[in-house]
Amino acid sequence: MKLQFLSAGRVRLKKSIYIKTADRSETFEAPVSSALIRHKQGNVLFDTGCHPSVVEHGEERWGPQMMKIMTPVMRAEDALLPSLACVGVNADDIDVVVCSHFHPDHCGCNEFFKKAAILVHAKELEAAQAAGAEAAGHLRMER
Repeated sequence: MKLQFLSAGRVRLKKSIYIKTADRSETFEAPVSSALIRHKQGNVLFDTGCHPSVVEHGEERWGPQMMKIMTPVMRAEDALLPSLACVGVNADDIDVVVCSHFHPDHCGCNEFFKKAAILVHAKELEAAQAAGAEAAGHLRMER
């Protein structure tokens, strides 16, 4: 088995999201990563990071509410697919995608993994489909 961490974007976040006493204007940058597990039984990807379109169309992709909290600070080449290519893997080589949750910096590239089984906890799927999910930071999910 082999485990590799891959770049899947970069975002600027409001510090007050994590530290309630922080000034609301303070921000910090954070890497977005995915983990690739290569195993003789198949390839597993944990989280898929930011979609490359957020570089130029962030508000369209994430919505204005999310863009107030989190802003992409990356190039399209910093997204997951080029990182996979650097280790000789493409989207069709992935057997399973595990989503920790449906925030756009964790599942933004899920759509590229058409041959993979997508696994997520039932409660997370329910939360992403609930009324007000977008305001809670989830990507829009169809029922």
